[in-house]
Amino acid sequence: MKFTEANIEINRIDGKLSSITIDMPIWDKIVEDEFMSVNIPFLGIKTFAKNEIDSREAIKECINLFCVTSEKFGNGLETELRLLGWDFISEDEESVLMSFNTSNVIFDQIMETGDKFVETLELTC
Repeated sequence: MKFTEANIEINRIDGKLSSITIDMPIWDKIVEDEFMSVNIPFLGIKTFAKNEIDSREAIKECINLFCVTSEKFGNGLETELRLLGWDFISEDEESVLMSFNTSNVIFDQIMETGDKFVETLELTC
């Protein structure tokens, strides 16, 4: 058994988004023209890549853009994540921990099939 939850830690300095640490499943598959389709369902994102190495960079770029867009054009990253089904686990002035987990057995089995993506991204918003 792999895991059945996704977590994101959001760090701010003086109220400004500085970094996030993500631990969530992603799914990829080879599609037409030997490109990879990469799905990041807990952020509502799908992207494409040339290969495994490119897919990791594509994931980072998509997550970074999601965060920047949420901050600049949305209601803030935490609010946008709440709209996607994420819940607050803990928070203080500089750090927020959110989780997307479920008690649905079928959903848990689906989550176990994803490849684990763990990364800390420094952001420039």
